[in-house]
Amino acid sequence: MGVHLISARDVYAYFTEGTLLIDMREKDAFEKWHLPGAVCVPYEEDYEHWRAALPEFCAAILYCDRGNNSLYAARRMGEAGNTVYAVAGGVEALRKV
Repeated sequence: MGVHLISARDVYAYFTEGTLLIDMREKDAFEKWHLPGAVCVPYEEDYEHWRAALPEFCAAILYCDRGNNSLYAARRMGEAGNTVYAVAGGVEALRKV
């Protein structure tokens, strides 16, 4: 359990059955581009909304534009006992892979 920072190259190595892939950008950005299999849970939502998106004992990979907001959210979720991976560099890094 806890928070792990992963590279954009490693996202699909960690994206296994039962792991949620969460895009924390606004819905309009999500609709323009997102990783296949991702769900949109905007960072601007409150903490309880993030927790509701993540079932108990489920692992998740979070990303945002540059990685800062998703890392913050990952830390909060990790404190609650979930295993959470934050993508270093966010979408900017993911688009370069």
